[in-house]
Amino acid sequence: MQTYDIEITEISTRIVQIDANTLVEAMEIAGLLYKREEIQLESSDHKRTEIDIAQMKIHDHDAMNQFLKKKALATIEVLDIEELSKLAFGTMASAIVEFEKQT
Repeated sequence: MQTYDIEITEISTRIVQIDANTLVEAMEIAGLLYKREEIQLESSDHKRTEIDIAQMKIHDHDAMNQFLKKKALATIEVLDIEELSKLAFGTMASAIVEFEKQT
């Protein structure tokens, strides 16, 4: 019998309204409020749980890399704007900030 490291991640979300002059300022205020524990997520904010392997070694790294790239290119065609922004920038807010820097 083998032992496997399994990672369990709980995702909780809450939408809060922040008055600010810019999106960047609103993000900073929200982060500060969360850090000060003025915004606390609770069990009712639970969105989903992910269960995955933790740092599993892959014997044929190059083959796996090519397999994943092929699947990613096929998948990217059907992603909506929110999914694309999370993929490219981590969050929609980060994507908007970077987009606004270019315009």
